[in-house]
This record gives sequence, C-alpha cells and structure tokens, in this order.
Amino acid sequence: MNNYLNLSKQALNQLEKVKVVNLVLGNPTCDLDSAISPIIYSYLIHKEVEKCGQENEIVIPVLNIPEEDYPLKTEVKYFLETKKIYQQNLTFADQINLNEFKSCELRIHLTDHHVLTKDWINLKSHVKSVIDHRPQDSNWLWSDIYTNIEPVGCCGTLIAQEILKRMPQILTQEIAELLHGVIVLDTINFSPEAQRFTTTDIETVKFLQEKFNITIDNKSLFNELVAARNDISHLTSYQLLRKDLKIIHGNVALPGFPILVRDFIKKSDALNAINDFCNKNKFDVVILMGLFIQKDGKIIRDLGIYSQNFNCDLKIRIVNVIKECEELQAKECESCIPGFVLFAQNNVKMTRKTILPIIEKTIIK
Repeated sequence: MNNYLNLSKQALNQLEKVKVVNLVLGNPTCDLDSAISPIIYSYLIHKEVEKCGQENEIVIPVLNIPEEDYPLKTEVKYFLETKKIYQQNLTFADQINLNEFKSCELRIHLTDHHVLTKDWINLKSHVKSVIDHRPQDSNWLWSDIYTNIEPVGCCGTLIAQEILKRMPQILTQEIAELLHGVIVLDTINFSPEAQRFTTTDIETVKFLQEKFNITIDNKSLFNELVAARNDISHLTSYQLLRKDLKIIHGNVALPGFPILVRDFIKKSDALNAINDFCNKNKFDVVILMGLFIQKDGKIIRDLGIYSQNFNCDLKIRIVNVIKECEELQAKECESCIPGFVLFAQNNVKMTRKTILPIIEKTIIK
C-alpha cells in the first residue's frame, strides 16, 4: 500500500503523459473512516484500471484536509504509522492544484460523504461514484453515476463489500487489518448502547478476522485507537477546535471533541480560542459536541452552543431546537462561560451525523 501511495503522489508531478485523473476524496472531517476509506477505495479503482491496461490513467486518494492539520488527526496518524503508512506518502487537499488537470479528464469519487463542500462543489459534474454510510441528503440525490449509500456503521464496511464484489483478489492482510481497525472504532466496538452498527458491519469484521487470522481482540484494538484519538496532550485549545471539524453553510461550525465540552470550556484559554476560531473563520455560531467513553464502555455525550453575539437570532433558534428535540433528550447545564449554552445529551445514540440534519433545517429557515 505504501508503494502505491508513494507512486500516486509522484504522479502529480508527471501529468504530461496522463489522460485521466481519478481523485478519491474522503470526508473533510478526516477521522479514521474518512482517511482509510479513500485510501483503500482508490487502491481498488487503481487495480481495476491496471487490469484494463489503462496506462495513461492514475488514481489518487485525497485526505480532504490541509497537510498542516494532519497532526491533529491523532488516531489517523497513529494507526496508519502502525501499518508503516507515513505522512510523506499521503496526498492532502492543499496539494491538489486543479489547474494542472486542465489537459486531463478529471473523475471524482466520494467516500464517507455524498455532499460536496464549497471547495469542490463546482466539480459536481465530474463525480463518477459515491460510497457513503450517512443518511441520504434529499438535496443530493445522485443519478447516472455509481452509488453505494447504505446506513451501515462504518464506510469501511461498504469499501470492504465493494472489494469482495468487484475484485476480491486484492484483499491483502494489510488491507484487512486497516478495514478491521476502522470498523471496530467507527462502530464503537459494536456497543449495544451506541447502536452504531448493523449486521453487515458484524459480518464483515468476522469475515476479515477469520480469513486473515486477525488475532487482536476487538476490545483491545478499540481501546488502543480511542487512546490515540484522545491523546490531545500536545494540542492547543484552538487546535482542538479544528481537530474534528464540520462546517455548515459556511457560517456554522460543529467541532467534535474526544473530551466533554464541559471539560473543554474549563480550560483557561478556551474562551479566547473559541473567539479566535470565530473571528478567523467568520463563524456566526459554534456548536461544540463532546464525547467521552469510560473504561467500562459507557458513553457520555454533551454539546454547547456559542456565538460572540449573545443575541444572535440563529444561535437562539438552534438552542430552542435542541431543547425541543425529544429524541435528543438534552438537559441544560450550568456553564462557566457567559453566553455559552451547555447541554448534557442523555440520548447518546444520536451522533453528529444524526443531529446535523436537525441543525441544517434550523439554519435554512
């Protein structure tokens, strides 16, 4: 895999002989699923191109973040390095110069998301395939292209199914271990409490374990990856806000934390970091989403809403929607920051993925 990634990156500097460029984009959150999925799906497409004898066609997986943000993705960096996949062989979004592809046919493949961000939206007509496990956005109903959009626990599960369906002979020990790790982490090790998995996820992991004799037990692997994700000792509060960031409509930020929001806002520099974050990125509202997994596997979630303008109408609407959402079971708590509204989230099954459509509806009203 490392050899393929290195060659795909080198190909960016040798475009004079290339006729077709395939870019495989991960989700811009670039969590472990959003990193592993484009890497492995691009390898599948690469092998299909190779089998067809297309010598002037290249396939490049793209981690959809600037390279400078890669150290913030602590579990991604850790897990890839355990498989000897290093930063210098990865391709990042800010290393892609679309102007260089003008003489080539550009094909885009989306993994772990099916809604294009503003940076890529002008290239919608170039999208050729979509593999995603998120709930279908009714505003993005793709047609006339290949899609596999199924609400399983992990996009890595769908990537594994694509390989088994299209080219099972490329499934190696390395790929199996990468897929096994990301599925275990993304499903929260098949936690009954979180309910973030399906029978397809379970069957896929069982198949990978048995076929490739993967001996590490799921619990140990999960704890190892969670520890890597939670290792934020070297990150500033500002970097924490960028670590797992989702942006809606350009002016609302949804940072996800590997700690609880209530603990984050107690940091001495938290308020300054949030204000700098809003000012530099022109965010009107920030919705912080916290997650803490105890050693016994119990999940705790909370969320907070902040705007520099205490009377911001959008902030007030979002707060009211959260209060009124019976499914979320949010309970307002005392906050140590003026104007910051903090909620304990009693329904831990609702993730950012499921809360996002509720927030989006509120924003576009």
